[in-house]
Amino acid sequence: ETAGKFLATALPLAESEEEARSLIEAVEIFPSEATELQHRLQSRKDDEMKDSSWLQHWWNTIGYLQVRDPVVVNVSYFFQLADDETLPSEGGNKSLGVMRGAAILHAIADYRKLVCSGSLPYESIGRKEKDQIPLCSTAFKYMFHGCRVPRKYQ
Repeated sequence: ETAGKFLATALPLAESEEEARSLIEAVEIFPSEATELQHRLQSRKDDEMKDSSWLQHWWNTIGYLQVRDPVVVNVSYFFQLADDETLPSEGGNKSLGVMRGAAILHAIADYRKLVCSGSLPYESIGRKEKDQIPLCSTAFKYMFHGCRVPRKYQ
């Protein structure tokens, strides 16, 4: 179904008969290629990646360790840091920034405990509770225990 939709969208963009033929051939061979790819990915999961995601090793090496972009801007996990209503509006003799920083570190440490203990509730997609699909959280274990160590080619 997806390949047919792709072809209907891509064919008008073909700039030559050769490109159009290539698109048609690609869509025709796609089902057998997709079946083979699915089989290989399933084998990888069953054999090499029993305790993790089949994508985890590729992501960590190719998508993280071998990339030389700044880590903080391009890789760091996103945390939604809402205003902490428990902090006083006036810090008195303490810096409000220091109190906010301490509160953030405390909250992140609590979150880390949930991740490490496996008790973090799963995230899901779906509008209705009965239709929700849990998302894979395998990568969460790297959130607090990973860093780049410079090496040649990695």
